[in-house]
Amino acid sequence: MARAHDGKRRSSKRRATRQIFKRVTPEVLADFIERADAAGYSDHQAYLTAFITGEIEPDRAARKVAVQGLGHIGKIGSNLNQLTRAVNAGRLTILGPKEDNIVEAAWIAVEQIGESVLKALQK
Repeated sequence: MARAHDGKRRSSKRRATRQIFKRVTPEVLADFIERADAAGYSDHQAYLTAFITGEIEPDRAARKVAVQGLGHIGKIGSNLNQLTRAVNAGRLTILGPKEDNIVEAAWIAVEQIGESVLKALQK
């Protein structure tokens, strides 16, 4: 155990001597807790600490949704690829030129959306 004037470092808890107080209504606290959950924090105290120290990531929940969306886009692309392979292999003959154009446009759109999501996540 550290003693006074022994030259040992003190815990950061003992060095943090200032407190911040803010009274809020139950509704405001409930909204704050919801925002903390939506931001991906374990509890509202961790969210508050991150906010005070400047470490908050306000788009953490949006990032999670974007990553999930990217996975779904990948699945759609895979399905389009399987459909295209079936048409090219002659296993699926009910599609005409109009449907081929739709599948091609969908494939291009999926690629563009995926690239856009990746760029947004890299920021």
